[in-house]
Formats: sequence, C-alpha cells, structure tokens
Amino acid sequence: MTQLKSIVKTGCLSVLLWLLLIGVSMSEWRDEAELNFPRSEIFAAVFDKKIYVAGGIGFFRTLSSCEAFDLVSRAWRKCPNLPEPTHHVGLAATENALWAAGGYSCLRFTHQTDPKLLKLSSGAAKWTKVTSLPKPIGEHSLLHHRGKLYIVGGRTASADSAELHEFDVETSVWRELKPMPTARHSFGATIHNNEIWVIGGRSSKLGSRIDIVEIYDIENGAWRISTPIPNGGGGISAISFNGQVHVLGGEVFEPSMVLDRHHAFDADKDIWTSLPPAPDPRHGLASVAFEDKIYSIGGGAKPGLRTVYSVTGKLQVWHK
Repeated sequence: MTQLKSIVKTGCLSVLLWLLLIGVSMSEWRDEAELNFPRSEIFAAVFDKKIYVAGGIGFFRTLSSCEAFDLVSRAWRKCPNLPEPTHHVGLAATENALWAAGGYSCLRFTHQTDPKLLKLSSGAAKWTKVTSLPKPIGEHSLLHHRGKLYIVGGRTASADSAELHEFDVETSVWRELKPMPTARHSFGATIHNNEIWVIGGRSSKLGSRIDIVEIYDIENGAWRISTPIPNGGGGISAISFNGQVHVLGGEVFEPSMVLDRHHAFDADKDIWTSLPPAPDPRHGLASVAFEDKIYSIGGGAKPGLRTVYSVTGKLQVWHK
C-alpha cells in the first residue's frame, strides 16, 4: 500500500495507465513472418488453411513465384510458380482449388497475349489452364461466390472496363452480366452479404481519387450505389470481415502519395468509420480475413512507378 501511494504521488500510475491504453491500441496490429519475395500489385486467397499470393511486381521485375502462409505453423512456404511472370493477376479460391486470372506480363503493363483462367488443385505440382478469359484484362478483381467466379472491372488494352463476367466452375461456361455503372480499375472488391462490392479505384475519366461504392446483387442481377468511401483512391484492398466491409491502404496521384487508411463500413448504420491503420502504409497490397483476424500482405511503400523499388514483404495482422 505504501508503494502504491508513492506511485500515485509521483504521477507514475497515470503514466503507466496512459502507456497501457496506448499499448492496447497499438496491439491491434502486429507483424508476422515476411514474404520470402517482397511484392506489390497482388491479390490473396485462403485455401487449405493457407494464404496464397502469386506473381506481382518485385524489385524492378515481374514475378511468377507463389508463396503460401501456413495459418497453423505461421510460416511462408513455396508453392507452384505461375506459368509466366504476371502482375495484377486476380486470385480466388473455391472449395477444391485456387484460381488465377488476367494481369500484365511485364513492367510496361502489357496485357497477356493469351489471357488464361488458371487452376491449382489441392496438392497439384503446377497450375493448369482451364479456359481463356473473355478478353485480356488487368487491374481487375477475381471473386468467388457459390461455385461461380466473377471478373469485374479492370483495364483492357484500350479503355477502363465496367464489364462483369461470371464463370461457372462446374460447367466451364462464361456469361456476361450487367456492367457496373462506373468503369474503373485498381479498386477494392469483395463479396459481402452475397453481393459484389466495388470500392474506389481510378480511371482515365475520373482520375485517381474515385470514392464511388457500387454493389451488385448477384441474385437479382442489379447494381446500386452506396455511401462513398472517405478519401477515394486506387490500389486499395477490401475485405468482408465481422459483418462489415473493411478497406486498407491505397494511393492517389494528385498529389502523389500512399494512403494511411483503414476504414470500415457498417451497412446497418450506413456509415464509414476510421480504424487504426496498419503501421506501414502501402498500396497494391493484398488482404484476406480468416477467423477473427485481417491479414495485410505486401504492397508498395511509395506510389506510382516508385513501386518497383519500394515493394515490401510485410505481413501485418489486425485483431479487433
């Protein structure tokens, strides 16, 4: 008791309490094992209790390598390389396989001459081509929902895209669906409440600060507009987590900067809230949710073309 009174008198207890409060906030994000090959302009998917990333932009080069973070051992392991170096390649997982689609074949953002839908089955030694894509596409998103794959938006060789394509995994048939209202690329996209959410991005028409949120009702085949995201931008990542849509990172070009951002949208309250951002702001990062955590992976620490020398191998985990 005497010691406690002494601490109170000196004000140390207040300092300790303040530090503990700061510690609680800071502890929401933590670092885990880094990628073996730092990379940006990537996507991620959870498959077989592992987080997979493939391709991307490395230090002054385009990557074909694949890495998987084992959610049990908490370590990165090598997985089969993509057939060719590719960045901005979409990645999604179904129950029995990992899928990759589209992207660019070099740092000059050259579209693939034969744009493929690739499949990596559980335990397989290599990726296999399932079919060709409807058209060459990059800076798009590949999503999975109930046995269907969806390619949304992106950039073709001549224009920003608003197209939405559906691939039936069982029948191997493509179907073109109603396009989204706003053509764009480099947005965040996720499946949330059985709907496709497309958030932010950029385009030649609207610039690098798009804040538009558009939602596709898969069952009814209709798009609607939702509440804009604060501080629009491209190179962001979106995840459905714990009943909300979370958005991480990003970049803008007027002026050129990386966004120090973590926003969450509560559809019931129709409001975006700001949450503690990752300790290292990045764009072109990948993110996934697994159980009660969000995993933020890779990305560029500097915007635009400076990505090629600022790619990171960061794996940062958020737990509310």
